[in-house]
Amino acid sequence: MEATRIRLAEGVHLTYLPARKFKTSLLSAQFVTPLRRETAGANALLAAVLRRGTVSCPDMGALSAKMDNLYDASIDYTVRKKGENQCVGFVASFIDDRYAPGGERLLEPAAALLGELVCDPVTYHGRFVPEYFESEKTNLLEAIRSLINDKRDWADSRLLRALCDGEAYAVPRLGDEETVDKLQALKVYTQYRDLISTAPLEIIYSGSADLERVKQALAAAFATLPREEVRVISTAAPHVCRESVQHVEDVLDVTQGKLGMGFSCGSDDVPALLMGNTLFGGSSNSKLFLNVREKLS
Repeated sequence: MEATRIRLAEGVHLTYLPARKFKTSLLSAQFVTPLRRETAGANALLAAVLRRGTVSCPDMGALSAKMDNLYDASIDYTVRKKGENQCVGFVASFIDDRYAPGGERLLEPAAALLGELVCDPVTYHGRFVPEYFESEKTNLLEAIRSLINDKRDWADSRLLRALCDGEAYAVPRLGDEETVDKLQALKVYTQYRDLISTAPLEIIYSGSADLERVKQALAAAFATLPREEVRVISTAAPHVCRESVQHVEDVLDVTQGKLGMGFSCGSDDVPALLMGNTLFGGSSNSKLFLNVREKLS
């Protein structure tokens, strides 16, 4: 069966992917918001803080117990970059109802817990719980700082920042250390309220449940989601080609150097560009790898 995309509410869309060959179902809820330097870090941080607890499950222990009761279901927060948008949300994985003992239904309680994480987080005096906020802020700063430990990822990030300087695509998905370090609990909570009110919400379900049942489960789970002046998903602005070649070099204590090359291509043929990038890029099948790494070395 083919995928179906329907509108559930103002700025809320469901992509329904019927599948009966898997033993687990997947439910994803992602807010799509413009990628900006001033908000990228706050969005990445609030996703982690939201995962720390809800009003009914105010800590990780209570959340883990609830997921254990759903036969070891899992819900993880996600922070992705797609084009010039940042996607922030959760992905839930749970046993497909066809394999649940006694015909138990797991879609509804899994969707309800997902809705709680988004709409009903645990708070303290009108802001996120201070201990949760500070802990996840420290984790996020460490994740940003540790990027340099993987020299391939570091080279890629430096390449994008140079190639797309001044464009939204240059902004890292987790934000930058300087911005994150200045974040305060109240500011991030304000950003959370703005995000869930104005950002489009894209939900994806893959499993054996029928469409009508999925719609009802999600309608109940996100019934309290505020919707105020929902923005449309922004399209990527055309990349501005540089007039001269840029060279960026970082001198680091490494045993093997990393070289990244970025080209501005005046073409809309995405499949051809992807194929060309595979042939000449950094994969183990690329011509550069086979000739320079395998033959010449």
